[in-house]
Amino acid sequence: MTPSFNELETMLRKAAIGAGWPHALAAEGAGAVRWLAERGVDATTGFLRALHPLDTAIRCASDGRTLEAARVLAAGPSALDLARVTPGTTVTLEDIDVPLLLPGLAGLASDTCGFRIDCGGSAAVGAGSLALEHGFGSAPHATVIAAEAPPRRPERMSPRLEVPDALWAGFERLAARTYVPETEQSRLTGAGAGLLDND
Repeated sequence: MTPSFNELETMLRKAAIGAGWPHALAAEGAGAVRWLAERGVDATTGFLRALHPLDTAIRCASDGRTLEAARVLAAGPSALDLARVTPGTTVTLEDIDVPLLLPGLAGLASDTCGFRIDCGGSAAVGAGSLALEHGFGSAPHATVIAAEAPPRRPERMSPRLEVPDALWAGFERLAARTYVPETEQSRLTGAGAGLLDND
């Protein structure tokens, strides 16, 4: 399957909602995968892995800067916000589940500042650009620090991302959980075109 970036983002958002994630976090996660895909980085497999049910709250250590057992879709936006509002502060995500999604989330948040993320290798994100070192994601924890965003430079968008059919089918199964079952009653009460379609 070779979806457009819009199709990719829409399908991933629906899949996350179908997996039980809140709408806002589903939208941010799907947007992060799209942001990475536009820069030639495929995070679709990691995104599917990250969708297991959100069954624990974000735990913050007593230092106020360490997020424990970090589910990146839930804790990533909080870590980036904390780093952004306290310049020079290092925020740590321990036992991070899918590190590759963090630079994508940072990309969405990089309109006013840049971010440096270390997780085995480093990622520099800012003003729509991404520099990702080999080995990024190989450590069990990640650190985030806000930095001055580099000047915006035109970023050449990557061609469409090739998503394996089995992976796309996994997203479709999760997205299907958000659909209203087709019954006579659902058509009478507003689902679909109804009994009379005169568009």
